[in-house]
Amino acid sequence: MTEILREERLYVGEGGLPLIELVNQIPTVPYSLEIPHLKRVDELGVEEHARRCLQSAKSFMEQRKQII
Repeated sequence: MTEILREERLYVGEGGLPLIELVNQIPTVPYSLEIPHLKRVDELGVEEHARRCLQSAKSFMEQRKQII
């Protein structure tokens, strides 16, 4: 489990957590991303991994807006 937390986090929305429901319980504040995934960085490179992290977060927030 520790390895997953440190090295293999999924992009926003890829996992099984009900993120929309969870985020809706948090006050409106700035959010940040922490998505370390060493294998993806090795495969994609740092910039592409960061781009995909950001894109997944933007897509998630757009989905969330449509539901609210």
